[in-house]
Amino acid sequence: MDPISQFKDLQKQVWMNFAPLQALTTPAAARLVKFASIQSGQSVLDVACGTGGVGITAARHGAKVRGLDLRPDLVAHARENASIATVEVT
Repeated sequence: MDPISQFKDLQKQVWMNFAPLQALTTPAAARLVKFASIQSGQSVLDVACGTGGVGITAARHGAKVRGLDLRPDLVAHARENASIATVEVT
C-alpha cells in the first residue's frame, strides 16, 4: 500500500469516534466562522467537515457550503445536522 493510502486509512481510524465530540467543537466552529468573516453569498469549502459544525454555522450566515471528509459516516452526520438546522450543505 502506498504511503498516502496508509495515511488515509490511519486517519479514518483516528476519526472514527469523532461524532460524540461534536458538542465540544460547536463553540469553536462559531468563533472560526466569525474570525473568517463569512458572509452571505460566499462559497465555503469545509475540508474535514466532520459532523458539519463549521459548514452549518457558515450556511446559517448565508454562505454556500460544500463539505468533505475522509469518513462517509461523518458526512452523513453533517447532512443530518444540516437538515435539522434547516440549512443547505452539499
